[in-house]
Amino acid sequence: MNNMLKKFTGIFLIAVLLLSAAACGGAADPEAEVASVNDVNITQRDADSFSVLYMYMLGYDPSELTRKEKQDILEDMVDTEIIRQHYESLEESVYSANYDTDLASFMANAKSSEEDFIAQYEITDEDLTNFYRSQYLTQIFFAEIQAANNEQDMYARASEYYEDNKKDYKVDDEVRISVILTETEEKANEVKTKIAEGVDFAALAEEYSIETNSASSGGDLGFFTKKEISDEYTESVFQLGAGEVSEPIKTDDGYVIVKVTDRNETGYKPLEEVLQDIYYILYEKLYDEKVETLKKDMEVKIGKVK
Repeated sequence: MNNMLKKFTGIFLIAVLLLSAAACGGAADPEAEVASVNDVNITQRDADSFSVLYMYMLGYDPSELTRKEKQDILEDMVDTEIIRQHYESLEESVYSANYDTDLASFMANAKSSEEDFIAQYEITDEDLTNFYRSQYLTQIFFAEIQAANNEQDMYARASEYYEDNKKDYKVDDEVRISVILTETEEKANEVKTKIAEGVDFAALAEEYSIETNSASSGGDLGFFTKKEISDEYTESVFQLGAGEVSEPIKTDDGYVIVKVTDRNETGYKPLEEVLQDIYYILYEKLYDEKVETLKKDMEVKIGKVK
């Protein structure tokens, strides 16, 4: 599966049936074959239609599709056709009793809510039907993968993946800072004196700071790593502990006083924080492996889209 456009995003499109869709056929030779799965040919127009539907349903502007993105989506489309033929070959149907009703609702809503868009891309009932079916069957395919891999096993795999790829979850030393920026050193020293006397830093920021974007929030600028913070005061700030305040620091914009309000030392994001991301990676791999297994018993050809 390709990196940019993942099947699992498409899987969840079925849950938002009231979204609309679109398709296009602007290729020089719309009937040219660009891929095939067994005796089913995928034409340039088929690929264009699927690409526009895919991008539109994901919230992207289909008119900005690049050739690379179209090629990626074509390969995804071939995978959905492999899945379709797999289920069509089974003796027992995987379609629910409500499938036809749900499909009709999807199509009716698309036509009524996105009439202009559908007209722009010359959408057809066949385009909508094929796309809906591909997402429906992909959802079933994914559900089977989930059912075959219980939660305990997946957690164990996620833990192993986390340890093997821990470098990907490294967190650099970072500080959360609040600032008070003044025009002159004299004013900065005045503020610094008030801080030493116990006056609240946030209140002073609201009163004195000319950094208007942060003054209203007590000078808070959020978290920064050494790479993200201004070179003018990196060294001074990262020597401070949580709750400590710097001396006035000369900058191109004036004199700034920095307070470190929180600090996270270099370390790693905990497993629980990245667990869902890892599950995504693992299920994606299982998905690809299962598709590849099905593909071995099929004749699959993938060309280049225009």
